[in-house]
Amino acid sequence: MAQCPACKKPVVTGLNSFSGLMVLLLAVSLWMLSFARFDGPKFDEAAGSIRRALHAPALSGSSAPLSSCGQEPSLAEFNQEIVLVHLLDQMNVLLAKQLTSSEAEIVATDRGIVVRLASDFLFQPANLQFRKESLPVLQGLATLLVGVENAVFVSGYTDNAPPPAGLPFPSNWGYSAGMAASVVQFLSETSGMDPSRLQALGLGEFSPRQPNATDAGRAANRRIELFISRIRQAPIVEKVVQPPKPAQDGEPKVPTLEPAAVVP
Repeated sequence: MAQCPACKKPVVTGLNSFSGLMVLLLAVSLWMLSFARFDGPKFDEAAGSIRRALHAPALSGSSAPLSSCGQEPSLAEFNQEIVLVHLLDQMNVLLAKQLTSSEAEIVATDRGIVVRLASDFLFQPANLQFRKESLPVLQGLATLLVGVENAVFVSGYTDNAPPPAGLPFPSNWGYSAGMAASVVQFLSETSGMDPSRLQALGLGEFSPRQPNATDAGRAANRRIELFISRIRQAPIVEKVVQPPKPAQDGEPKVPTLEPAAVVP
């Protein structure tokens, strides 16, 4: 009795999954766009299609900084839109549990992405030590942010109560700045992110989200906000102190200030 020939092993490719197919289509689209010129409305329509395909919320007003500036959007701007949408999708996955429990909130705006984290979730009571439960979230955020080039602003906010007695802060200005600096330091040291991309801001009690009349309102006001800007990295303008010029007899030696070049 003749035996049937041995079955051939299946060939496994990236097209066996829907995500692999989407990645391939996206790569082909980008390759085709590199040879094309497109106007503002078509750019916005294409960007919206990508957001819908990834089930990501729209960046509200996102067309303003891109297609209304009087110039044709470039391929780099289109790539930047893809980066932000993909980052938004990944953050929603990372913070799924915290979003459900109201310990986190993600807001997409025309200027970038805002990630709000309750300070009661991040920090232990009355100090700036991170809670054990918050470390995987911070580590995940660090991993995501190191993969993009956008500037990141970390702002600390408090309620209207004085800072905890055990901390060396005379006011909520210092307390909120200390919270933001702790997060910035963690992001930089954990991920190896370029520190020049990070800024820490302390805004104290003066930007409440809810009235401080209730415990729930005060808890909502104690928070950290990470703002991932649409701009990759803002330029830094410095002043350089030039060495003093030889003074004439009787003239004081005074160093002169001259503007330095903009550092990209």
